[in-house]
Amino acid sequence: MVVSPGALAETVAPSKPEKFISYLRYLDDANRVIIKELQDNPGISQTSLAEKVGLSQSSVALRLAKLAESGLIKDSLVIDYRKLGLNAARVDISAKDADIVLDWAKNCPLCVNASAGIGTNNLSLYFVVEDLENLPWIIEKHLWRLPGVMEIKSTPLTSWMSGDGISSHLDLTVERSETPPCGALPFCPQCPKNPNYEGKVWAANGTNRDA
Repeated sequence: MVVSPGALAETVAPSKPEKFISYLRYLDDANRVIIKELQDNPGISQTSLAEKVGLSQSSVALRLAKLAESGLIKDSLVIDYRKLGLNAARVDISAKDADIVLDWAKNCPLCVNASAGIGTNNLSLYFVVEDLENLPWIIEKHLWRLPGVMEIKSTPLTSWMSGDGISSHLDLTVERSETPPCGALPFCPQCPKNPNYEGKVWAANGTNRDA
């Protein structure tokens, strides 16, 4: 854990609920069942969905298309990072300008999700790292150097209520670069873009992997 004296960050008013009312019209009984089944079993077929909802397959297909068009549901592939031996951690940050931190996080290949809120620690970044020893490097060499950062706390994450861990995309392509993707030198030792990458998950052609 890394902690320093902090101050209350500037707060941002939450979005008004009125903007979400238009999406509620999609939540009839059939769509609620469809959404639950998709969450429980992302690979379920439209035929199986139709049987569970009591509608025809063509009706389910039309409902899925409308839900996707509305943006209420998204079709995406999620990597189970735990099967690759990666560790998850949350880093809570108090910052004067949340956008600066979020812009950095969007370009860090090891930051898989982030949230902004109101309060003393107004940002939470979620990382997956091969070794938890790499997390202090990210914090000390990168996050602390961002303008307006006042306090940082880090916590390794060991379990989740859903059991599924972080639902997010993870870029597993191997492509080295002379410049860190986040734009901040020095490179993290296990950054996937590091020409001198020291890990295993992003090792080219199995290089550095155990036999």
